[in-house]
Amino acid sequence: MEYRRILAVGDVHGQYDKLVSLYSQLYFNPEEDLLIFLGDYIQGGDKPCEVLDWLMQHQQQNTVFLRGNTDQVILDAYRRSDAGSVLWISREKRWEMAPVYHDFLATMPFSYEATVGNMRFFFCHAGVNSARSLDDQTPRDLLIYNEEIIKSSYNGEAVLVVGHTQICKLIPGRYTPLIRGKVIMMDTSAKKTEGKLSCMDVLTGNIWQSN
Repeated sequence: MEYRRILAVGDVHGQYDKLVSLYSQLYFNPEEDLLIFLGDYIQGGDKPCEVLDWLMQHQQQNTVFLRGNTDQVILDAYRRSDAGSVLWISREKRWEMAPVYHDFLATMPFSYEATVGNMRFFFCHAGVNSARSLDDQTPRDLLIYNEEIIKSSYNGEAVLVVGHTQICKLIPGRYTPLIRGKVIMMDTSAKKTEGKLSCMDVLTGNIWQSN
C-alpha cells in the first residue's frame, strides 16, 4: 500500500500531556497515513491510565500499537496475579479497568512491517537479532535485545525503526530522533522532565515533538 506518511512515535511512558501535545500536531489522516507507536506506554509517568484510555479511544484504521518490554512485564505480572500489576491503576477504577487494560495490552503485536516502493520498514520496540531472519525474531529479541542498536552494527535488508534505547544515553543532551545507518531511533526520553515525545515520518525524515 502507498502511504502519504508513515509516522513512528517513540516510548510514551505514561506521559499523557506530551502524547496529546504531540498528536495535536500530526493531523493524522487514517485514509492516507500509517501511524505506529513503538511501545512502553505505562511505566515512567504519572498518567498511565489516561494514556491507555487515549490509545483505546484512538483504535482505528492504519493505527498500530506495538508492545514494549515494560508492557510485557506488567502483562506477565498480571497473569501471575501479582499485586503490583494493578497498582499503577487509580484505586477508584482498579478492579473495573484492570482486566480491560491488560486485555488491551495483550492484543498488541511485537512487530510490524510496511513496504513503500522498494523501501521496506520493520518496526519493533527494542531491536532485532541479525542471526535470525526478521520473520524468526523471538519476543525477547523484539522487546529487549538492542546490542546491534547500541553498537550500530545492524545492516539488514529492512530499515529498522525502534524505541527502547534512550538516545540521550548514547549522545548526552540529545532529545531528538537519531538515524544511524539503517536504524531509526525514536526514544527521546519522554519520561524525563527535559525529554520529549517524538514522531518521525520515516519516508521524509520530518519530525514533530511534544511541547
